[in-house]
Amino acid sequence: MKRNFNMGGANALYKPTKDNILPSKDSLCMEVQRHQAAGYCQSCQQCDYEIQYADQSSTVGVLARDELHLLMENGSWINLNLVFGLTFEYSAKTDGILGLSRSKVSLPSQLARKGIIKNVLGHCLTIDGAGGYLFLGDDFVPQWGMSWVPMLNGLSMDFYHSEIMKMNYGSRRLRLGVPDSSVGPVIFDSGSSYTYFLQQAYSDLVASLEEVSGLGLIQDTSDLTLLICWKAESPISTLLSLT
Repeated sequence: MKRNFNMGGANALYKPTKDNILPSKDSLCMEVQRHQAAGYCQSCQQCDYEIQYADQSSTVGVLARDELHLLMENGSWINLNLVFGLTFEYSAKTDGILGLSRSKVSLPSQLARKGIIKNVLGHCLTIDGAGGYLFLGDDFVPQWGMSWVPMLNGLSMDFYHSEIMKMNYGSRRLRLGVPDSSVGPVIFDSGSSYTYFLQQAYSDLVASLEEVSGLGLIQDTSDLTLLICWKAESPISTLLSLT
């Protein structure tokens, strides 16, 4: 049975009861707090969290558990008790954060433990401006054109990370600042708005991009988070127009 989750819709603000707030002794609270600077708070009455992401955005709140109603692709509904964050402070530009990491508290991990999906997630991008789609579980994994890379467990079980052998920009190989025989880790960060490179690889990529900056592109200084950013003189409708 294929799963297609529909969690959207206009609703009133969520008002938790006291029983919804996750106690600090809960195992998922320990999972979240062990990464915080303050560490695990055994004496706390509730599970507070403060998380800062690589792009300098942050979120502060408490964990709660409540029943969520998920619509399956066949039209049926299932009710699941899931843990999620109730945010008091949120500094990012996006409307919210959907936890997709490998940690036990992430949405895919919780659904997988309940046997609803396989612990798989994917994000498919289109080239025609349609936006693509995000899927949870293995029902929508393409049957062709896939290259699989193993995820490693050395740095942290919470992150998706693998080894990087080389990086290319077009036909040009970027320098990584390490000997060719060396291998470095790469992290696929589901909680960051940007992708960060090794310094040498980033500098080499910027140099390559500056070579094409005169091809109808103008400097964009609207987002100071990005040191180098261009925009086209006319709207970009598809990825094909960038190649």
